[in-house]
Amino acid sequence: MVALVSLATNLHVDLDFTDDKEKLTAALSAYTSGEGQGFDNGTTGSAEGGAETSGAFTADDTDYNTFSADRKLLALQSLMQSLGKLSQKKSLIYFSNGISQSGMDNQSALRAATAAAVKANVSIYSMDIRGLQAFPAGGEAQSASLHGQSAYSGQSVLSDLNSNASSQETLATLSSDTGGKAFFDSNDFSGVFSQVQKDTSAYYVLGFTSNNPIKDGRYRHLKVQVNRADLKIDYRSGYYTDRDFEHLNKTDREQQLEDELAAQLSQVDVPLYAGAAYFRQDDSHYYLAVSLVIPGSQIPFVTEKERDNATIDIIGQVLEGGKFPVGRLRDTVKLAVDSTQQVRRKNVQYNTGFVLAPGSYHLKFVVRENQTGRMGAFEMDVQVPDLRKAPLKMSSVVLSSLRTPATSKKAAPNPLVRDQMETVPNITHVFTADQHLYLQYEVYDAAKGKNPAPAATNSPPDVAKAPAAKAPRDSVRVLTSIEFLQGGVKVYESKPVVTNEVAAPERKAVVLQIDVPLQALKPGLYLCQVNVIDDVAGSFAFPRFPLLIREAPQPSGVKAGR
Repeated sequence: MVALVSLATNLHVDLDFTDDKEKLTAALSAYTSGEGQGFDNGTTGSAEGGAETSGAFTADDTDYNTFSADRKLLALQSLMQSLGKLSQKKSLIYFSNGISQSGMDNQSALRAATAAAVKANVSIYSMDIRGLQAFPAGGEAQSASLHGQSAYSGQSVLSDLNSNASSQETLATLSSDTGGKAFFDSNDFSGVFSQVQKDTSAYYVLGFTSNNPIKDGRYRHLKVQVNRADLKIDYRSGYYTDRDFEHLNKTDREQQLEDELAAQLSQVDVPLYAGAAYFRQDDSHYYLAVSLVIPGSQIPFVTEKERDNATIDIIGQVLEGGKFPVGRLRDTVKLAVDSTQQVRRKNVQYNTGFVLAPGSYHLKFVVRENQTGRMGAFEMDVQVPDLRKAPLKMSSVVLSSLRTPATSKKAAPNPLVRDQMETVPNITHVFTADQHLYLQYEVYDAAKGKNPAPAATNSPPDVAKAPAAKAPRDSVRVLTSIEFLQGGVKVYESKPVVTNEVAAPERKAVVLQIDVPLQALKPGLYLCQVNVIDDVAGSFAFPRFPLLIREAPQPSGVKAGR
């Protein structure tokens, strides 16, 4: 079975595995005999020995050469990973005009390609399509005359020989380290096919268990011996061992996050869940508040000096329509809490936000704890509505059990921060009976009209009420209340709150913040309904949310009685 793969602007499978000779002949006939296909090495900035092109200067293409070599090696790595799904021994005949490395810059890609081939049980047979070359002192006939004196001193011939040997060295390394062979300086291409057929017609598969458990990514040599002196054996000379998280360098760890962000099948070793809420900034922009929650029990804290320490890497992106990136997140969070806080029994929450236009978005976030390297991911679709045509222009309703002093130094506007206090979203909607339910939501472009009635306030019951200020004659009038339903029956309703103030005039927003103590409600599952009425415009909305109230935890040292 033979398959054909080519690399030009991208890696393309020209013919899948088949034994049909007619299909193979037709596919091979479609190839041209041109060399390089855009991958020929450029100049290094020196005019000496280069062709005379009447140019004002000679460009330095060293960075391009490094990129070109990396691209060839990464294409091989991608192909090896695809072949790894097929059982048994595989052979890859690699027709190339050579790969020139730029010092140590391409070593990482070479190692990755070799490791992928060994892991997939693929032997690479390199074939230099340049064949047997002659290096005339004055350059080839189709090239212009050479700069400088190298054509007369023999330096140009030596330079051509060194460049040719350097480009062949990488091919030889790929072949020898994967158990294949390299074919250079020959115009007969049939030898490589005969060698592949010979090597794959009969072979032994040997396995072993290494007594070195360290996964440091280093090359480990293998040696196979037989007890007969008249036999010659060919075998893979070694392999690169896998790397665990401890032995990854900074670049590899960053690439690991990028690969996981792009992966179609995400890892779930670390549980992660997220929630989002939108708030209008102006008619065409909305602030999307996003909260990520990780169970504290899934984070391996290291206790030092009576403090629990851990670090978490977070990466995420926002795709418009699931295709075009419009937002990105990358952060490293350092956790240092008192061990007495028992953070392992709680959740760790990370809050962020994006400014987006109305539309459909796909969000994906990846987290990694940096003690063992375990990762988790969460994906969700979010619809940011266009409120311009909505009867009642209203934001998301954020449920919370915690308000904390705002400590973020970010310049991005966060509607959840009011009067230096931040409302922390509770995305699970699970509360205990001893907590308060804080709700925050906004109404935009509320209608104005005559308002003879005084405005009610939303003061706690234990706070003395000051005389209510008389509302302006032409002002907004937004009424809101909270209901709890259970089994289709209303079991609780808060007193209506009337608001006549546009608290965020830059966003034309009426900000509503409600505090509901949960002590009066029995533990159980409820349906929370938020009633919002624009009294002047005659528009309304009644969003609902499931909500679970649990029994309050008993103080430590207190035992349950009869």
